[in-house]
Amino acid sequence: MNSSWVKVITITGSVGVFALLFTLFMGHVFSDNITSLLGSEKTFYIIVSLLVIFSIGILIALLKPQPKKDAPTNSEPQKSTSSKDPVKKENSVTYSGNSTHNGSNNF
Repeated sequence: MNSSWVKVITITGSVGVFALLFTLFMGHVFSDNITSLLGSEKTFYIIVSLLVIFSIGILIALLKPQPKKDAPTNSEPQKSTSSKDPVKKENSVTYSGNSTHNGSNNF
């Protein structure tokens, strides 16, 4: 497998893996020995059926729902957002010249 397939798979994910497997399969199915053995009519039927399978596979791979990255997983506890007390952050920044900022914009 060359580096271009590695890049394609890292960018596209399951679609890239499906495309790699399909290309390898097509390279072996359409070798000279197999096409001369089957004949032109059976080769045509194989081409049409492979195109249908490829189209269905690409549609399934593209339409597969992606998990949300910011959604909590089952192992992570969910935080309660209905708390009545607002969360107060203690921010304190000290500048040069002994100026202090306490996060309330009051110096």
